[in-house]
Amino acid sequence: MISQTNPSYRRASDAHFVRTRRSVSACQIVLIFLSSLVHAQCYASAAESTTGPAMKHLFQAFVGNWRVEETFTQSEFFPKGGSRTGSAHFTIGTGGTSLIEDYHSNGSAGKLDFLMVVWWDSEIQRYRVFTCSNDSQNAGKLRGTAHWERSAFVNDYEDVVNGKAKKFQDRFSELTSQSFTLVAGIKTGKRFEGQITTTYKRNGNRS
Repeated sequence: MISQTNPSYRRASDAHFVRTRRSVSACQIVLIFLSSLVHAQCYASAAESTTGPAMKHLFQAFVGNWRVEETFTQSEFFPKGGSRTGSAHFTIGTGGTSLIEDYHSNGSAGKLDFLMVVWWDSEIQRYRVFTCSNDSQNAGKLRGTAHWERSAFVNDYEDVVNGKAKKFQDRFSELTSQSFTLVAGIKTGKRFEGQITTTYKRNGNRS
């Protein structure tokens, strides 16, 4: 998940290109659409059971309350670097067919309010990802697909930067019961350039 305020990056880019700090009410409105979208997708792709093994894998890894710390690497996107701290809450949604993250942070990189929903699509054998944030350009949109690469959960997506399409990636790795790391960045061929690193540390139990 980079995310300053351009959807080019998960969380860090969701705040970097912020042109306006609109209320999270936009996300709340989008949830009406999102609820219908996820329900339809999950109904079609999870016929074998309410909670399939693909979603159980996600729930085991992410459900719970987390403290987060973001570090921005100096780059063309973030010439001064930056940081943020905050919290994230992962819950099980739509009767066990989706994972929902509610994320809030603030710091030198600006304020970020972020929502992510993930569900399994059996037709493509990958996870679908939906996000929205306090960035007016990301009031709600599908964000590529995700899959497991051994023990890492990876979200691949594309966005346009300065008129050119670029490939981006969020890599959730080093997953344990108490912590994990998200590195968000640009993918060029087989080369991955991390831009923002977010460390999650569990705060309390898994509920």
